[in-house]
Amino acid sequence: MGHSFGSHLGMLFARRRPDLLSACVGVGQVVDEEEALRIQRRFILERARELGRGEEAAADLEARARRGGAKRFDCPLSGVPMP
Repeated sequence: MGHSFGSHLGMLFARRRPDLLSACVGVGQVVDEEEALRIQRRFILERARELGRGEEAAADLEARARRGGAKRFDCPLSGVPMP
């Protein structure tokens, strides 16, 4: 069983080694990673703006993109509470 990105890993594993599985169950599967990243980025920026830290978050996300950072967005601001 895999959740979110774990469902993606499960499908990769199932494709490579179907002989080792009797079933592969995914929950909250990754369907469109690029769209999910856009939604995450928009959410992070909106939440940071609500807290008065929008410019800081935008600068952090842009710096990560320039460095070729992770494709998945974690919260770039430590201490930003997520609802």
